[in-house]
Amino acid sequence: TIANLAISFTPTPRAYEKENAFHLIATGLKPGTLILNLNKIRRGVKINHPDHYDNIASDIKIIRKGKFLYQMDGDIYEASGSLSVKTGPRIGFIRV
Repeated sequence: TIANLAISFTPTPRAYEKENAFHLIATGLKPGTLILNLNKIRRGVKINHPDHYDNIASDIKIIRKGKFLYQMDGDIYEASGSLSVKTGPRIGFIRV
């Protein structure tokens, strides 16, 4: 949901590419492979690897046996069995 975090760090540069959609990155890269691609991740350049998925979506469902961790908007969560993510209404202003 955020295209740029700070100092040229753009992990989801396609975040605003399509209305009512989000930039989805799902990876199964091993730590060594991830480190070798760190500069690409920092610049938001797509990584071409069979264990890495990078695309635009508006509705996804992840199904996996047992518990798994996922990150959304910088926070880490735990799910069990499946996870559905869909776009919702756009919020322009939040008053606290």
